[in-house]
Amino acid sequence: MLVYKLILSGMILMCKNSLHDIVVCQDVSIQTTRTVNYMKDTLKLGCTPTNVNLWNGIAAISLSKNTSSGFRDIVLVERNLRSLRSQANWMQSGWRIRGIVIKEDLYPLSSSGLEFYIPANRVECSDEGTYRCIVVGSSIANSDLVKEKIDTVQLTVKPTTINQIQIHPQQPIYARYTVVLLRCTGTVGRDPAGEIRWCYRRDDMFNFIGWPNPDDYDKGMLISNDCQNSQTSTLRYNVSADYQYTEFRCETGGTTMVCGHSSAITSNITIYR
Repeated sequence: MLVYKLILSGMILMCKNSLHDIVVCQDVSIQTTRTVNYMKDTLKLGCTPTNVNLWNGIAAISLSKNTSSGFRDIVLVERNLRSLRSQANWMQSGWRIRGIVIKEDLYPLSSSGLEFYIPANRVECSDEGTYRCIVVGSSIANSDLVKEKIDTVQLTVKPTTINQIQIHPQQPIYARYTVVLLRCTGTVGRDPAGEIRWCYRRDDMFNFIGWPNPDDYDKGMLISNDCQNSQTSTLRYNVSADYQYTEFRCETGGTTMVCGHSSAITSNITIYR
């Protein structure tokens, strides 16, 4: 404890060597959940003055988000001149409706700051982006201060569904060399590993491997729907004369584009001859 106090005292003395140092040592901290798994993680945001012993007072705290037209305020905390209490003004009502406030206080300095979070089921695709925290106040030397920090939030959107593979023509057994069309549709997220891939194995194989000829399938366009992408892919298969059956798997997800990842979402169908 004594060592900690000595270190802390040394830090304060370093910040008090001159009037310039006193102004420089005040700072702010921006809190963000930098990577948010869409529909799974809470988004936490906050803006807090640091080295509060070197602030004389806090006049305002604001959090804004960058847009195509520049930074736009989400919330501004300032002192109500009548009640002399902290008052939060939410510039965008949607954020206030979705958000749950932890604190929005200017005084006392030791607990001042703005903090709130968005529950996982209320996080929106547009929440991804760059945020700016600004604290306005004065130093113990009565110098006006404006301090800011910037940080970025990134959404990770994972695949959620693969529909059952559709087959045409549909029959229990196929004559050799019959041309069969396999169609697969899924909600595939935004990561490249989520894009639909075709895998197969035959009666002499244990593991699934990727379909070898890309000319046999139409990968399909990614269609954006808010945060998610959907995709439909079609594979053209000429029934083999050499194997009794071929099992097909349509996959999305996992961490790579390799077939058979344990966390992949799949749909299987077997073609017999």
